[in-house]
Amino acid sequence: MVTLKDFIECLDMCLDINIVFENVAYYIGYPDGRLVMIETPDGKEVEFDNSDELLNYKINGNTLRNSFHLVTEFSAA
Repeated sequence: MVTLKDFIECLDMCLDINIVFENVAYYIGYPDGRLVMIETPDGKEVEFDNSDELLNYKINGNTLRNSFHLVTEFSAA
């Protein structure tokens, strides 16, 4: 199981990340040099200035940082 520390390391390496969080799939990455999280398949996109902003982003009232343990799938490349 991936940890929050692992996730942060992947963000720091600017990897393309796919997660399932609360039964919703997300792509997280740096297309065009900007950090984004895209809900798939809906395509809802949120842009962030840095990884801390992403980690503090609330999904269903919880920050990704505080509820990362709810991630059920993870891949990074």
